[in-house]
Amino acid sequence: NGGQGKMTCDENGVDEGFPYARPTVCEVSGDVRVSPKQKTVYLVNPSGAGGFDESGEKRLRPYARKDDFLMPGVTEVTVKSVLSAAVAPKCTKHHAVPAVVFSIAGYTDNFFHDMVDAMVPLFLTTAHLKGEVQLLITNYKPWWVQKYTPLLRKMSLHDVINFDAEDADDVHCFPAGAFVGLYRDRDLILSPHPTRNPRNLTMVDFGRFMRGALALPRDRPAVLGEKPGMRPRMLIISRAGTRR
Repeated sequence: NGGQGKMTCDENGVDEGFPYARPTVCEVSGDVRVSPKQKTVYLVNPSGAGGFDESGEKRLRPYARKDDFLMPGVTEVTVKSVLSAAVAPKCTKHHAVPAVVFSIAGYTDNFFHDMVDAMVPLFLTTAHLKGEVQLLITNYKPWWVQKYTPLLRKMSLHDVINFDAEDADDVHCFPAGAFVGLYRDRDLILSPHPTRNPRNLTMVDFGRFMRGALALPRDRPAVLGEKPGMRPRMLIISRAGTRR
């Protein structure tokens, strides 16, 4: 793809009542080449336009909670504008689907944050692609990826790429474009939004996604009396201390 490259970024900001600024998310289209070794997404962009700094770069920390305490521990990813394909790194692997580069640093390892800082934002960013997307994860944790493999496989039909351990010479090319970072709303809330959520996804949709990923057939709460002899089941979780 030798056409004009383009980058658009949602700087998001702070909504009233939401204590954390949303991190920047950038969508890149055109001739996109990803070098995990360089922690860089190259965009062939002859005009140089699109929100880059004076050196032709845009730097992001792609974790979906912009918390000043956490961000220094999130791997920085650079989107770099280059004037021609001749000066971009040569492709070694080609992908027919778009890429999503994101981090599982920060508060992940805690189930609440695994959902609100990773899975819900990943759903919001990728649901419309219906599995035709390549996930590249930085601050990679093998046990975390293994734990959430059923969800990640529902998100993407392709094996996850470890953004931290790729071969030094690999350059992944994505003519279908890339997302750097994840869109998010408030914790466990998905609201309509022209850029973050133009398809008006809801937490009900996320619940359906979860049930599909985990092969849970029931799509709604049981109705007492609907089936003769059916009795409800209750799960009680004790929180005697903190969020256990």
